[in-house]
Formats: sequence, C-alpha cells, structure tokens
Amino acid sequence: MTPHERETMTFRSQLEADVPPEEKSREQLRRERDQWRELFTQLIEQFPEPTFAVDDERRLVHFNDAAEEA
Repeated sequence: MTPHERETMTFRSQLEADVPPEEKSREQLRRERDQWRELFTQLIEQFPEPTFAVDDERRLVHFNDAAEEA
C-alpha cells in the first residue's frame, strides 16, 4: 500500500467516525456530498496553473481551463 493510499484510508475513516450513519438521513448525506463536490470543482477551476484530479481507478475526473490549454 502506498503512502497516499494509507493517507486516503485514514482520512476516510476519520470522516466515517465523526457521525454515526444512523444519525443522518440519506438526503442530508447527498446534499453534503454535492456541496463538497461543488467546492472541490470551484477550487480546481480557480487555480491559474494547469490542475487536474484523478480518481482511485486513475481516471481523469476534473481539470481546469489551464490544463485544457496546456
């Protein structure tokens, strides 16, 4: 396991440990997920340098205009 994979697993486990799932409705979880996705997308788009993100399967999932032009 790479250091990045360990870091990702640690971060995920911290998020999951914060609030028991039975205390949140599915709709609330969806709203929070969508909010975080939108914030992440805005962050990527604001960088002046070419910036991109890949998922766990190494697929390109986000990129900004500078990356498209590069």
